[in-house]
Amino acid sequence: MPDYLRKYFEVVVLEEDCDEHKPSAKPLLLAIEKMNLEKDKVIYVGDALGDGLCCENGGVDFMFANWMDITIPSLPTPTYEVHHPKEIIEVLCHE
Repeated sequence: MPDYLRKYFEVVVLEEDCDEHKPSAKPLLLAIEKMNLEKDKVIYVGDALGDGLCCENGGVDFMFANWMDITIPSLPTPTYEVHHPKEIIEVLCHE
């Protein structure tokens, strides 16, 4: 990741930081650990099968960002499904 982008992120987990990758939950759990969070307080926002499987494998709530209103075969049932970015805020405000 370019240095000029790092200032926008508290924690970054890149491919080289972990020996496993999505759909393994290992990178997600590493990020949660680096941020000193509890996984039951985390909602992962993603738009792909690998994101949903990663959350399922790690026991983390998954918010499916379904901007294109598509169906992804084998996608684990998301905890939340949103169709517009503003809906993310609406979900978080009700949690």
